[in-house]
Amino acid sequence: MLLMYLSGGSLRSPRFVCASLIAGISLLLASPQGAARAQSETLTAECTQFSEVVNQNQQIMADFEAELTTFSQSATQAETLDEIKSAAKQYVDAVNGVADNLEGLVSDLSALPLSDEQLLSYRDQYSTVVAGFNGALAIAAEAMNGVAETESEEELAGRIETLQTDTVGAVEQIQQLATQETDIIQNVNAHCGTTAAE
Repeated sequence: MLLMYLSGGSLRSPRFVCASLIAGISLLLASPQGAARAQSETLTAECTQFSEVVNQNQQIMADFEAELTTFSQSATQAETLDEIKSAAKQYVDAVNGVADNLEGLVSDLSALPLSDEQLLSYRDQYSTVVAGFNGALAIAAEAMNGVAETESEEELAGRIETLQTDTVGAVEQIQQLATQETDIIQNVNAHCGTTAAE
């Protein structure tokens, strides 16, 4: 019927019909490969977008480590209550800055137009890990803020003890989350057909 319509209502020769069928079969056979290639190209593009956003974390953490080094130097040289409070405030500011940056990273991840179900799952897992990092950092920042707001040397010892107690749990949580992050990145690399060395 379609052939009749295309030919203006008259039937074509059997040779034309056979050639049309062969062309149609060729298209059908080529379509799965074309579809697979398109899916592969889509996955590659999505993996690239995913890695570009996640790689922001390296810069965020490098900046944070630099600020922690500055804090550490200030803290070791602090002798007076005001110097200790100033160093503690420096730490709180650094943690708040990294928390904002990590929230931006999660927002950027959420904005990615991903269609691959597995990559969507990895995005959700990674976002959960980053939220966990922020939660642990918030605990440490709150404890350090107690030191920054200390009003006398007498209460400083108690605030430092609270800081040590609170940060032990936060550090353990961060270590567990770092392991989870590594696992997720390895899974993403395997899914995307890359290795950690690439």
